[in-house]
Amino acid sequence: MISKTRYKPFYLSALLFIGAGVSSCDEEKISSYADAHAAFERHHFRDAHNHLASLINQGNVSNQTWLLQVKLMLELGDGFGAETAMEKLPKGLLSKAEQRPLTAHCHILQGRSDEAVALFKDIPPDEMSAPDYRMLIWAHDELGTSRENEHIIADALDKYPQDPNINALRAKLSLEQGAIDSAEEYAQGALEQGSKEYEPLVVNGRIQIARGDLKAARAYYAKASDIYPDHAVPLANMAGLDLDMGNVGSAEKILKHALSQHPKFPFLLFQKARLDYQKGRYEDVRRALQDLEGKFDSYAPALLLNGKVAVKLGNSQSAQIYFRRTLALEPNNEDAKLLLSRMQ
Repeated sequence: MISKTRYKPFYLSALLFIGAGVSSCDEEKISSYADAHAAFERHHFRDAHNHLASLINQGNVSNQTWLLQVKLMLELGDGFGAETAMEKLPKGLLSKAEQRPLTAHCHILQGRSDEAVALFKDIPPDEMSAPDYRMLIWAHDELGTSRENEHIIADALDKYPQDPNINALRAKLSLEQGAIDSAEEYAQGALEQGSKEYEPLVVNGRIQIARGDLKAARAYYAKASDIYPDHAVPLANMAGLDLDMGNVGSAEKILKHALSQHPKFPFLLFQKARLDYQKGRYEDVRRALQDLEGKFDSYAPALLLNGKVAVKLGNSQSAQIYFRRTLALEPNNEDAKLLLSRMQ
């Protein structure tokens, strides 16, 4: 049976994208803004995307349509699409305070987290909104500067103690610092404040994995997937946990559905490679990992799987390289230690 600690879940802070796989709209269907807004509020982002695409194709676009398009593109993880939609809004429609977190979110998704941080440089603490703090905390997380800026989370919690997403981000940082009890306290508080919010559900899943309760972790991801059916990450983590627990049939079913919706999402493709490995399809695994090369260079489970499949295909030299790279990231990885010792 696969070790409970071998495969870590994939996690993206804050809003998640659904990847490539949004279907094109039916040009014969007449959509309304109400249709798009209702779908967005239900977290049915594919439907909202199709309704908005229909409205835009018809030329039936109001300021509220473009603003919803901004928010939708951010939900889909498309910072460039969101920025393009923002450019359609007339100047002055949004106040600086309303526009600031949206612009910061665009920057983060575009890989420009330093510019997101700069947006808040001269903003007095009493003018910082909860979305402002959320983006600033996320930007520091992306830059790897969360620990030295921990006071920002403290300030955010002092001002917005009931905000579920800020509490979830505090839980995430505590978890990364190894303070599991503290992380769980913040994560449970976040869930109480926003039981249907995405961040609290995902971070509670991570905490349960850290505690070794994979079944409880899967339940959190399943709930996240039920509420946010178009997000790829909960599906990928459910499949990964099923593989960890030996539920191969369930993992296969989830991956078939998920890849039909998100055929290019890397972490789903990685889980599919894990499934193929368990089924003895080693050449398929090798090809899949080759296609994913560069995307998981710092992800120990992917390096370990590369080494294991290299062993199966008789390439001991490559296998040793991958096992050493795994141990460089995780010196206590027992699987990599054992497999490497067998080859020396």
